[in-house]
Amino acid sequence: MSKQKVTIVNVSPQIVKYFQIWQKMKGKYLDFDIGDVVFKYKPLFDIVSLSNGSEFPSGYTKRKNTQGNIPLISAGAKTDMMGYIKSLIGNNKAYPKEHYVYNDTKSKYNKVKHYIDNDYYTITADGYAGNLKLRKSTDYPNGFYTTNVCKVVEFVDKHIAEQYFLYAYKIEKEKHSFGFGSKANNANLSKIDIPIPKPTQDKTSLQIQQIIVEFLDYWSVELDLLAHLYSPMMDKIYELGDGMRDRIFSNTKDPFLLERFDMWLLEHQGDNPIKDIKFEDIKFEDKKIISDDKSKQICYKKMGFTPDRVEYGDINWFTVADLTKQDGLYIDNPNTKEKTTMELVKKKVDSKNTGNSEKLVPIKKGDILVSFLLTIGCVKIYNSSMPAYCNQAIDILTLKDGYDAEYVAINCELEYPKCGEIQALGKNLNDSEKAKINIPIPKPTKHKTSLEIQKLLARFLQDYDTWSSDMKRLHIKMGQKSAQMRDLLISHTFGADT
Repeated sequence: MSKQKVTIVNVSPQIVKYFQIWQKMKGKYLDFDIGDVVFKYKPLFDIVSLSNGSEFPSGYTKRKNTQGNIPLISAGAKTDMMGYIKSLIGNNKAYPKEHYVYNDTKSKYNKVKHYIDNDYYTITADGYAGNLKLRKSTDYPNGFYTTNVCKVVEFVDKHIAEQYFLYAYKIEKEKHSFGFGSKANNANLSKIDIPIPKPTQDKTSLQIQQIIVEFLDYWSVELDLLAHLYSPMMDKIYELGDGMRDRIFSNTKDPFLLERFDMWLLEHQGDNPIKDIKFEDIKFEDKKIISDDKSKQICYKKMGFTPDRVEYGDINWFTVADLTKQDGLYIDNPNTKEKTTMELVKKKVDSKNTGNSEKLVPIKKGDILVSFLLTIGCVKIYNSSMPAYCNQAIDILTLKDGYDAEYVAINCELEYPKCGEIQALGKNLNDSEKAKINIPIPKPTKHKTSLEIQKLLARFLQDYDTWSSDMKRLHIKMGQKSAQMRDLLISHTFGADT
């Protein structure tokens, strides 16, 4: 027997309050005062014994095995499953009813234990070292083998509840920082001591352990519920992903988006409430960036060009790189990497000084810039009165009356990348490809014009993007916080040194 620690601990005062809340809610153990419980540390190897696995040749452990139906359990930072191997029974003809693996590097047979028909706990010695895991027989109908970096646990102290041990071991293990630099070998594991409750006047140690397990199970479930409070919603957010916009602009309405739109409307019932609109009543018709049918065309499109640039230039000249570096949808204060002058612009597109070239007309406030070469679908709205030009990898869209710049920009960002031809240097959209682009324009309703609905949907989409991003961050943070709170709950249950 190992020498026990002399340290004796009590439950932390914070836990006494949570325990009393739990007692009242459940109406159980009302005459039991957890504050009177005293823990005494007991060495790990007085509670369990560990059996090392067998050494396997590298052919088994350096690749994913799919040759058999018996799992081979090892150790790893991400997974401890090496794969599935054939039964090893009868490999050593001298022992036909035993399981052996032949180690060709050492020219010897290693006996292997086949774990089957029972529940087992394993501890990884390497990789994610010290990890304790339950292997239920129902999950391993063909049993399993273990390598020499995976240990199988057997309880030798029958007065220790297994679930209690799992809680206590988790907290004590964390104090030893097992990992790649500190393996969970027997020498290191022997440093772990488990706090065991001493019996009271009317409760045995095992009864107290079982009460503590019930208490910790309850709060663990509650904290998990808190962490997953928004899980159904988050599942839908992740499921929709980038495809959410496609569903927004579809005549077939997604129930989740119907609900979100209605909630969004309610959130904007302030000084200027949004009235007389239902998401399910919005219908769309396809319009075009380029079309021979001018009634379907929503804008005038032209491409940029490349004039000479000079250090002393006073006119901004946009490249795709300038667009991608610009935060947000709007370009309010243009400042391109390279600049040109009006003289150099005229030299490029109007060398005879006729003044007739449409390319002389600079980008205007409200124009939409869309990249269509290599990096496709980078979209910005020009929101400055300063004259500017762009290169020939960018479309300049000047909208006709009745179309909202934000709404069309959002759709260009969605639709441009769907078209195009793959070329040597990447994807490119020529005008024949751009003619395939459909921009879904909402039809007017009884109470709203198409333009009003466009503005409304653009505002909703931007708010939805912000909301879904915030929800994703909150969901991650809640999961992390829940795990931290659960660990604190467990550690404080086992007290602080007195």
